[in-house]
Amino acid sequence: MIESALVDTAVEILMKGLVEKVDAQVHYVLGFEHEFEEMKSKLVSLQSYLADVDRHKERYNTLEAASSTLRELIYKIDDLVIDCQNRVDYEKMKDSWLSSISLRGLYFRNQVGKKLVEINKEIENMHQTLNIIPSVIDLYKSEELGSSGSGKVRWTSDIIDESQTVGLDEDTRTLKKWILPCNGSLQLIGIVGMGGLGKTTLAQKIYKDREVCSRFNLKIWVCKSNFGELEIMKSILQQLKKDDHGSDRSVLLKGIHEALLNKKYLIVMDDVWSIEDGWWKHIFEGLPKTENQSSCIIVTSRNEEVVKRMGVEEEQIHRPKLLSDEEGWLLFSKVAFASSKGKCTDPELERVGKGILKKCGGLPLAIKTIGGLLSSKSQLRSVWQDIGEDLPQVLVDESKSYDSFLATLQRSYDELPVKLKQCILCFAIYPEDSEIEVDQLANWWIGEGFIYKKGRKIARKMALECLSELISRCLVEAVRKRNYDGRVYSCKMHDMIREMIIRVAKRELLQFR
Repeated sequence: MIESALVDTAVEILMKGLVEKVDAQVHYVLGFEHEFEEMKSKLVSLQSYLADVDRHKERYNTLEAASSTLRELIYKIDDLVIDCQNRVDYEKMKDSWLSSISLRGLYFRNQVGKKLVEINKEIENMHQTLNIIPSVIDLYKSEELGSSGSGKVRWTSDIIDESQTVGLDEDTRTLKKWILPCNGSLQLIGIVGMGGLGKTTLAQKIYKDREVCSRFNLKIWVCKSNFGELEIMKSILQQLKKDDHGSDRSVLLKGIHEALLNKKYLIVMDDVWSIEDGWWKHIFEGLPKTENQSSCIIVTSRNEEVVKRMGVEEEQIHRPKLLSDEEGWLLFSKVAFASSKGKCTDPELERVGKGILKKCGGLPLAIKTIGGLLSSKSQLRSVWQDIGEDLPQVLVDESKSYDSFLATLQRSYDELPVKLKQCILCFAIYPEDSEIEVDQLANWWIGEGFIYKKGRKIARKMALECLSELISRCLVEAVRKRNYDGRVYSCKMHDMIREMIIRVAKRELLQFR
């Protein structure tokens, strides 16, 4: 998926942006509406291949080559469309039909015609190349299904390792204050934050808490990222020890309703990314909401807007904080010095370790990953210093859990709409810990053509909406903002998210550092 960013984004922006802008004018200025329509329709059909190509190309050279070729083709089309737009603007500025039949105008049209023919031939060749790919992908899919350990699907359960849990006491108290009082019928609570922050761990801690357990008759844990609507219903019925056979959703939902009726129940919906297919509406409507039963649903997500659309009120959304230096060191010590029961007896090694810890930025998953790597190394200052000096590359080369860590962060990127993927890559060029002025960022996006006017919305408003969505998805953090309307003036990106973005950008052959 990593290299897909600019390919998929460029296709989408081309189809919805540049080509649309030219379409409105090309028929009376340039005269190539048929060729542009042909190009556009062929590109649209290519998009059906992209998702599967992106998923498998890192493991199959044929797909890697096809992706690279398609990217270069997109750049060529992008350049042509911009040239056409510039010519349209020039002829409108001249405001004379003579400019369109001048020698330069005729020469330009001749060159555009040749390039369009050439590009459409290249797209046709790309179609022929991609025609062989479905069989290759089907083979990979069968291999993935047959291999229990090869997939990267995230799976969570209600099981928690208390030995590696740090800094959740205050979060737990806050959530229990919301959950324990018996009032109302069904309350919705959200836990929102960036990947690796410990949302699932916090939900597990609440799920296993003694007071919470005694408060509810029934508890259900669902990892939404793995399941569709039918699988969720079956999982709920299985945990309720009810019949989950069949595929009739109405029958399954009726079984869930009957099993939960007149019961105080707690449901955790972990790792929710989207509700676009309507699964939540169907399931929520089928749950009993008996007055004074005081049941509860906890939703964890990286996307605050999704949680709100599920019905969670702003005052019922909890946002866990990054670990403090003290909490971070405690967690780091538990993992890195596991052999000595979390104790570091060498002051110099502790000093080096705390220097390495700062690079984790308080992110629990990063701390565990780096602590796990160092636990396998000699506890020598020189060894740890060497690792700390080139930490990202050492992790890539040596840490078995780093791929899982990066995949956790990368999923937030993969799930972005294509327009936002290109916008967020721009953050890779800013130095670590930079406070970025929103005006500068918005002007850059607009100048590059990533953001453009849409209907009555001016480009700047569109750019601010894009930034708001990145903040909502916990990929960017607001630093300075206006109190009365929440307008953001400056923002920053967590170091680990930035590292992931840089890796994506490098794979796109953009030399950011």
